[in-house]
Amino acid sequence: MKGNGMNRLQRTLAVSVTVCCVLAAAVQSVQAAETPADAENFHRDRLVAWCIVPFDAKQRGPAARAEMVAGLGMRRVAYDWRENHVAEFETEILQYKKHGIEYFAFWSWHDAMEPLIKKHGIKPQIWLMFGQPEGETQDQKVGGRNGLVTDGRKDPWSGTETGPVQSRWLER
Repeated sequence: MKGNGMNRLQRTLAVSVTVCCVLAAAVQSVQAAETPADAENFHRDRLVAWCIVPFDAKQRGPAARAEMVAGLGMRRVAYDWRENHVAEFETEILQYKKHGIEYFAFWSWHDAMEPLIKKHGIKPQIWLMFGQPEGETQDQKVGGRNGLVTDGRKDPWSGTETGPVQSRWLER
């Protein structure tokens, strides 16, 4: 009887050791697949805080938002806004500068931003939306402009037109 018990114990131990070895090899394989370049993409100084203005449950003002972003160790912001935030544009810029945060991007466009971009020497990316491409096949969807329009505004620092936006945005 002791012989059978010992065999079971040996088998259980052998299976356990095998499982542990397989798991260790799998973890090592996953870690080896992550290159330092991949890991660098997720450093806080490379991340961009976005949608913190319109979706902030506490509805912080510019100073509190800048403090929050800085407190999280982030150094770049993509400023998404709603009409009630237009009056805060300049204060937001000043608060980000005060806290060493880059005004990385500006969502959509508002004419009030052009003089502020020039005044404060910032060069945010201007993020615009594309419309849903029409067509049944992939070729139809990627062929032509598919209802996309250029809105005709000039990029404040290069003089070039901004890119395509959803045509329904132009009707506002």
